[in-house]
Amino acid sequence: MHPLTVALWAILLGILINYSRTLKTHDWGRLMLLMAALSSCFLVAVEFYTRARFETIATEQLKEPSLENTSQFFGKPERFQVATLGGDIIGCVGLHVEGRVGTLKHWHVFSRYRNRGLGWDLVEVVLESNKGTKKNALQKVKAQTYNLQKRAEKSLKDHGFKQEGKEVKLAGALGWFGVTTKTWVKEL
Repeated sequence: MHPLTVALWAILLGILINYSRTLKTHDWGRLMLLMAALSSCFLVAVEFYTRARFETIATEQLKEPSLENTSQFFGKPERFQVATLGGDIIGCVGLHVEGRVGTLKHWHVFSRYRNRGLGWDLVEVVLESNKGTKKNALQKVKAQTYNLQKRAEKSLKDHGFKQEGKEVKLAGALGWFGVTTKTWVKEL
């Protein structure tokens, strides 16, 4: 639903309507068929164009060291929390600690459990279990979100996180469609 995509669709539809003369003949069935065919072509073209990009991103994320071996990457077992219900995983979050700065990674809750506060409960558990001693206590926690994750952003704001720096536009097609990332920081 990007404005340029909608404009291109409308221009092509106008060309098809003019070429087929459906307005002069009042053939509304043909007009509906043209609109459906053009919309289908656009959906297939967008899928064809973006599929490889999304698959590349997903593959790169799966190759990330934090997912290959969570126990080795996060170190302590309490730095990676998983919520289950009836044997099914319904949410997870990890805390990657470097010095006195922790970074939330892989924060995800399945959609039907998001309105229940499970996501923030997982974050609280992972932060509480990793406070450390006064000597090596965490001083700062960071998180990164996409602008499409409105609930996560609201939750972070509601719990004292502040946006650090500017939004960063993703490279390539996703950036053209307005997908950006934000970094959030909370001083402990």
